[in-house]
Amino acid sequence: EWVHPKDSAAQDGWFVSLGGHDSAAEVPGWAHTGLRVADLCPGGRIRLDAAEEERIVVPLAGSFTAETNGESYDLAGRPSVFAGPTDVLYTGIRRDLTVSTATGGRVAVASAPARAEHPTRLVTREEIPVELRGAGNCSRQVHNFGTPAA
Repeated sequence: EWVHPKDSAAQDGWFVSLGGHDSAAEVPGWAHTGLRVADLCPGGRIRLDAAEEERIVVPLAGSFTAETNGESYDLAGRPSVFAGPTDVLYTGIRRDLTVSTATGGRVAVASAPARAEHPTRLVTREEIPVELRGAGNCSRQVHNFGTPAA
């Protein structure tokens, strides 16, 4: 069981940095995915250097601009994670990433070690497939933004 005090996974401006190529906090058995989460003030920005990991930028609250490989992408965002889907950006491997916001917000970057090269892709909220799971009071709506089809 992995139990650590609050803020023990904070690193370089991320209040959570787990499983990434450079994450200092180690989680036993967690080798195939990474997660970073940051709260940015209005005008704030955060950066990740290029690495052998693919990444997906997911606005949790607020709108953001993501810059990678010399290109800039506006992510429309949302007021909160309970407000439906959001635009996301897949960056591919060996690409630096800078995320900024004019208005402030919370952003997550999911990552995974990878070797295959795939192009950067902006997936808008309208493109994200929706799947209904469960039944009755156990039903839920899932937005599958990280699938190969999306």
